[in-house]
Amino acid sequence: MRLLHSLGIVAIVLCLLQLEPAPARAAGVSIRGYFTSAFTDAAYQQKMVSKVIARWNPKTALPAAGKKTVFIIKLNREGQLAYKKLHLSSGADSFDKAAEKCIDTAGPFAPLPASFRYQYLEVHFHFEIVK
Repeated sequence: MRLLHSLGIVAIVLCLLQLEPAPARAAGVSIRGYFTSAFTDAAYQQKMVSKVIARWNPKTALPAAGKKTVFIIKLNREGQLAYKKLHLSSGADSFDKAAEKCIDTAGPFAPLPASFRYQYLEVHFHFEIVK
């Protein structure tokens, strides 16, 4: 019973992290932003993800459908990129680099809202092929 209870909590937390509505699609790619559950400013989330999507402009062929690249980033209070890590590679270096460039050129972002009490905001960006 304790295990089921724990799994239920994990499922709820994962649901809270996904930005709604459904992911945007750009040139055969689904781009999603997942925010820490402590950050509830939906307008800020939408603006940030939209800014990243607007920078999507790969110059190479896309990998096979279902392949995914995931970057974990942290923004400081001023909205500047303080940390970035390739968490999951698609297996196609050119696609991974295009996703990284997309994030790099989207910044800086707006300063974090005063209501968010933490020093950094962690966001996971998923770039998935949806041909």
